[in-house]
Amino acid sequence: MELSTADRRGGRANEVFYLVYLMRISTYGLCLGLWTGSAGMALAQQPATSTAANRPVTTLPTAARATELAGPLFEKGDYAGAIREYLLVPSSDSGYVSTLGDLSVAYLRNKQFTEAAATSRRAIALRQHSAQPYLVLADAEESFKNEAAALQAYSDGLRRFPYNQPLYFNQGVSLDMLKRRPEALLSWQRSLELNPLHEATHYQLAWLALEQGQTARALISLLTYLALEPGAESSLQVLSLAEKIAAGVMEVEEKDREKPFVPNQAFQELDLLLTSRVALRKEYTSKVKFDASIVKQAQLLIEKFPAAGPNETDLWLRAYGPIVEALRRDDNLTAFTYLILYSADDKRAAKWVDANKKKVAQMSEAVGSALLSLRARQQVAGQPAGTYRPGWFSDGDLVAIGEADNQSGTLANRRGPWLTIDGAGCVTEEGTYAADKPVGPWREYHANSRLQKEVNYTAEGKFDGRYVEYFSNGARMVEGTYQAGAIVGKVNKYHYCGALSGVEPYENGDINGEALYYYPDGKLQRRAIYRSDKLEGPSVNYYPDGKVETKFGYVADQRQGPFEVFYTTGQLERKGGYEQGELHGDYQDFHANGQLANSGRYDKGRQVGRWQTFYTSGKPSEDRSFDPATGELQGIYKDYDAQGRLSTEFNYTQGRATRITYFDAVGKPLIQNAVASKGPASIKGQYPDGKPWVTGSYVDGKLNGEWRWYRRDGSLSAVRRYQQGKQEGGEELYTSTGRLQQRANYQAGVLEGLYEQFFGHGQLRRTGYYQGGEQRGTWQEYYATGQLSQEYNLDGEDLHGYSRDYTPGGKLTQERWLQFNRPLSVVSFDSTGQVLDRIAIEPDTKALTLRYPGGQPRIASGWLCYQYQGDEKWLLPNGKTEISTTLYQGKREGLYRRYHPLTGQLVEQGQYRNGQPEGEWITFFPSGKVNTKASYRAGQREGEVQVFFENGQPERVDHYTNNELDGSLRVYNMSGELLLEKMYENGELLGYRGPGAPAGTLQPAGDISIRFANGKPATTETYQKGKLTGPRTYYYSSGQVYRRLENNADGQLHGAVVTYYPSGKVQEEEPYRFDELHGRARYFRPDGTLEREETYRCGEKAGPTVYYDAQGKKPLRTDNYWNTYLYGSR
Repeated sequence: MELSTADRRGGRANEVFYLVYLMRISTYGLCLGLWTGSAGMALAQQPATSTAANRPVTTLPTAARATELAGPLFEKGDYAGAIREYLLVPSSDSGYVSTLGDLSVAYLRNKQFTEAAATSRRAIALRQHSAQPYLVLADAEESFKNEAAALQAYSDGLRRFPYNQPLYFNQGVSLDMLKRRPEALLSWQRSLELNPLHEATHYQLAWLALEQGQTARALISLLTYLALEPGAESSLQVLSLAEKIAAGVMEVEEKDREKPFVPNQAFQELDLLLTSRVALRKEYTSKVKFDASIVKQAQLLIEKFPAAGPNETDLWLRAYGPIVEALRRDDNLTAFTYLILYSADDKRAAKWVDANKKKVAQMSEAVGSALLSLRARQQVAGQPAGTYRPGWFSDGDLVAIGEADNQSGTLANRRGPWLTIDGAGCVTEEGTYAADKPVGPWREYHANSRLQKEVNYTAEGKFDGRYVEYFSNGARMVEGTYQAGAIVGKVNKYHYCGALSGVEPYENGDINGEALYYYPDGKLQRRAIYRSDKLEGPSVNYYPDGKVETKFGYVADQRQGPFEVFYTTGQLERKGGYEQGELHGDYQDFHANGQLANSGRYDKGRQVGRWQTFYTSGKPSEDRSFDPATGELQGIYKDYDAQGRLSTEFNYTQGRATRITYFDAVGKPLIQNAVASKGPASIKGQYPDGKPWVTGSYVDGKLNGEWRWYRRDGSLSAVRRYQQGKQEGGEELYTSTGRLQQRANYQAGVLEGLYEQFFGHGQLRRTGYYQGGEQRGTWQEYYATGQLSQEYNLDGEDLHGYSRDYTPGGKLTQERWLQFNRPLSVVSFDSTGQVLDRIAIEPDTKALTLRYPGGQPRIASGWLCYQYQGDEKWLLPNGKTEISTTLYQGKREGLYRRYHPLTGQLVEQGQYRNGQPEGEWITFFPSGKVNTKASYRAGQREGEVQVFFENGQPERVDHYTNNELDGSLRVYNMSGELLLEKMYENGELLGYRGPGAPAGTLQPAGDISIRFANGKPATTETYQKGKLTGPRTYYYSSGQVYRRLENNADGQLHGAVVTYYPSGKVQEEEPYRFDELHGRARYFRPDGTLEREETYRCGEKAGPTVYYDAQGKKPLRTDNYWNTYLYGSR
């Protein structure tokens, strides 16, 4: 077999694969090659514990699971299959960034070079702690003939990983392909110095010498390759090449010949001897009985190999001189020669090796130690060329550079400048040692190469002077002062953005005195007292406006005595007491409206005695008791409905139910269920009107098996499963029409696995995974049409990873990268997919502006410490304000105003508190007249909600409790005539009555047909199982239709909604689909002329909004909307 000069140019993709991927997932051995042991400068180290991924216990995709599944696919060459597995890993997974590196390799192997480049760039941008993405990026760029970009990838990688051998090797290959061979040699020299056992580097050095006509150099490099890889697939080809050189028949093609640039005086005589083939004469004998020119030529090469000088700079003499010395000892050359012949077709050499394993092992140890001596001194990155210091290795990885003594595998007497280096080739520490102690300034680095710590040491190795720690983003984290190893004075702590977060006073090495903590804007957040590093005395937290949030007392770092917690309004939220860090004594907490929510008593962290729970109305919700000795439920447990009526009574004995009684509306028992203390018991529960409410079973007094809940209309509401009193297995919630509304799974009482929520018509609405009761991984939300609306990644309560928004048409509008709720980058797109904004959030970012395609500001927001903070304005393309609000720590706070894009009139106004609507909110018609009035408490609708026509007449009046319809709902026509009154309780319809019906007279919802006092129709509606279905019509008392609309079988508004003026002229035509505006809406003036047309998609303005002249014929202005924003007018 022959290997041409061209053949060696095409194997670099395999090189990336073997170096980057296989070394991660399999043992990298030398087979019958050199056995190096722990020779030379290697440090002793315990073998690493296996990190093989265990199978996940849930269906949540994880990086570990992807690696487990993709690895075998990769090895089989099913790169597309591996790619599919990697793409499932959510960006919130701690292994996501590493998975990107694996994904980029899979793309590369699958010849998807565009995807490989994009994925590796993403891994680099996210600071993967590996050289792998730089290697893949370079290879991908070379596939596009972007050589400059490929070399830039290597340069960027080596700036971050200056001691990474694969980067140097592959950089050399790329330079060699560009015929920049002197530069390639420098790269391969560093590759070999870092890993003398890297066979491919020896092979490339052989060709580099061969192209310059330097026979001896080429042969010694090839022989070393064969000793390292005697039985590899390519070894026979390499042996054939060496044989041709030895026989003098190898000719380098003219186009590949290189003018010698490596000084060759030391090898001139040896080259002449080799090319003269003097060793091939009969009188020149060898102990190796094998008919090949390489046998005698190798012997000559070893015998005549030149000696290295005292400060040798020639790479071949430095690298191979020690090997030659080892081969000249004992009978090592014989074993070496047979080993390099191992792959030959004539198997006598292989048989000799197999029969003389002891000799081969002795030779391998000697030669391996000699070869590894090259790495004993390492070039120091960032220093002048030729600066070498001792290098220290562990398991083949460079771990330190500096002067020291090796005492049985342990470093001793470290001295002078010192670097520590991790397995990726990245510097982790730098400083100076004296007498084995750190002295003077030292710097430590994060895995992303940013500065982590600056410290100073005394001659005794103790901290002294300024001490600073930094976050991985470069911002300060801690700053203080040491004296002789002890902290003195004040220590400043900082937020992730570098803003001051706290000041702690130190005395005698401990926190002593009052410590103050701050919000990023400098406002006081907490005040606490410390004694000898422990909290002692009062500790008070404050809201940003200065109001008290919490008051706790401490003794010896444990909460002690009374405490209070307050809402942002200043209203008391909780109060009670602590005893040695445990809740103890009387306890109360309150609703946001001031009503008592819970009341009871704790005994050393355990609920004891009577506990009462109340609704926001103040009416009782629960009344139960706990055994003081065991903390278990004991005695009668009473459950009340929202009206304060007793609905259910449980009897408990030490936490186990013994009897359950359901009551009617006046408190009389409807049904009693006896629960056996041992064995199963079936349960049936009823509403106060006697209708079925719940069925299920107990085993040994605890919930067990399947439980079903029903609505008053008889429809199934929920199905849950229990085991030993805890939810276990699937849970399904249903609409009254029988469609699945929500599906989840529980393990030991907490949510686990896939979660799904659905629209009323059955379309998936939201889905993701729970793990241990917390949301994890990728979550997706959908429009009612099934199109993806949002995709985001969660780690518990934190957004962590990528978050993306889409239009109803499927266009990506924005992509954000977050870490633990901190946005680190924002990219926005226009309707064609072009990037409008690409913003990197830095610690000192103070403002964030998103722009229109024309460059005008679209949203201008204040920013502080990785959160929206300050004034925010949403601007129209003409620069006028559409929305003005204020944010604090990422949440809206204070006054909110929205203005009409055409008239500039105020159309909405309200207040936010802690990111939630609070108090009265009003919307206005463009004319300035009131459209709606509503009240909110802590983000929940509360109380009366009024909707008006533009003529001032009421359109609808609702009543809410905790964001649910509760009480009356009145519907009116445009003339102010009452059409219908409905009554709700906890969001469930109880019945209806028409205009003029006596108070308290309610009809059950079904086919509704109501007339005015004059006998003309007022309302026609149809209810099925609590849902409006079919056509609906509302009238004026004159008989004229006021409004026509229709609901589908799932109760959703679907189709055209047409409203008429009392005159009979059309007032509006609105198209609905699945309860949302969808299509072209038209609005008319009282005289019947068209006023405007608006276009919607899935409830969002999308497309043109056209305003017409007084005649309703000529467009006066057209506003074009995309992604709910006004993008332009004409």
